Amino acid sequence: MNPDYTALPDTEAEELIYQSLHSYDTDARLKYAQIGLMARAVDQRMLWRSRIDPADGLPCRSFSRWVRIASPYAYSTVYTAMRDVTELQDIPPLELAQIPQSNLDTLKQLSGGVRKRPEVLKAAMTQKNEAFVATIQRDFPDQHLSKRKPFRLNPTEEQRAEIDEAIELALQRGDARSREEAIFMWAVEYRLECLEVKSA
Repeated sequence: MNPDYTALPDTEAEELIYQSLHSYDTDARLKYAQIGLMARAVDQRMLWRSRIDPADGLPCRSFSRWVRIASPYAYSTVYTAMRDVTELQDIPPLELAQIPQSNLDTLKQLSGGVRKRPEVLKAAMTQKNEAFVATIQRDFPDQHLSKRKPFRLNPTEEQRAEIDEAIELALQRGDARSREEAIFMWAVEYRLECLEVKSA
């Protein structure tokens, strides 16, 4: 399957994307980039107009509505995956679709010249994240990579629902590019507000 979907008419492309999204396991390690490529195709080509909205029997009126009725994935997953593949659109779709989610963030931190090198793309497609990071640090020591540090919370069901909804809104509006970025943005804003109150 060609992940750029450009060879198909709109209606066929949307139906293929719809069926493919629903055939994927939600925990499949190599499916994240493909989800982003599908979402980007639907958004850019306005393929969402080809899906009938069951709420009113009319063609879908927006990409966000299409995500709501056609995608088995949460807004946050779809929007984040779409933004990730858009940031990496200098990588051919066939190769990008094979890169696991854990390595996409590392690729985004590399210069365009480095991340497009065949040996880097091969490593991104075949290595686990720790090994991929080690490869980059060894072969391209001039590339700065930010280290990840796990951050776990244990909210109640009600708190989790509010947090998830707020994150999805931040992703939809473009205020943040990932769940982590949304939380970081809120933390910075809160700290600055506290500092302003303190200095007043």
